[in-house]
Amino acid sequence: MFRSIVHVVRAADITPHMRRVTLGGESLSLLADRHLPGDAIKLYIPETGSDAVIPQYIMLPNRKNPFKVRAYTIRSFNAATAEIDVDVFLHGDTFGSTWARTVHAGDQVGFIGPRHDYRGASAGADWQLLIGDESAFPAIAAILESLPEGCRAYAFIEIADQRDEVPLDLKAQTSIQWLHRGTSPAKQSKLLEQALHNFAWPDGKGYVWAAGEQHAMKAIRHQLTHERHMQRHDFQTISYWS
Repeated sequence: MFRSIVHVVRAADITPHMRRVTLGGESLSLLADRHLPGDAIKLYIPETGSDAVIPQYIMLPNRKNPFKVRAYTIRSFNAATAEIDVDVFLHGDTFGSTWARTVHAGDQVGFIGPRHDYRGASAGADWQLLIGDESAFPAIAAILESLPEGCRAYAFIEIADQRDEVPLDLKAQTSIQWLHRGTSPAKQSKLLEQALHNFAWPDGKGYVWAAGEQHAMKAIRHQLTHERHMQRHDFQTISYWS
């Protein structure tokens, strides 16, 4: 992992609820030999009127910091320009959503990363299943697009409605099921759990990667362990939010 200050190159909506922020900086060239699909980073976003700071590993809990820390996924990395795309899920007036909506080219943020959140590439699996909501979509998209021809992949992606579906550049044999939540609260949704329960388990060794809301991930982890009888090294579940 490395720490630096990076700047906003541009920002644009890619769906009604997802905004892509492109970050640049000479230090991001270090990702050339460190970046893997699904990598997580943290951005230290300055409060209004404050300057960006290089992230520190130790933060004093009782100190008022002039920034807020938000975790995101590297959606894509352009080695030629030393730029990364970060897709931010817009939900309400949260700090991260407001930052993504109002950010301008040239604005600076602190950067620390990457953290490797996906280990499926080395799992030796015959097929992979990726599960997640909008918060996990950038990671799922990056992983799916990294899979080579000859791989088999399946994905359950929960979104609000069809307007949030995003076309992907896929090489692997991939089946994506978009699960439309509609106006139901995301925190109360059982769509991902139901999709996993109804999934026709393919032959061969599988690998499952899931990320999203905390309680949904707990239920999915229970299914994988007690109903599908998967070994712990054959799946990952990551709680992105609660």
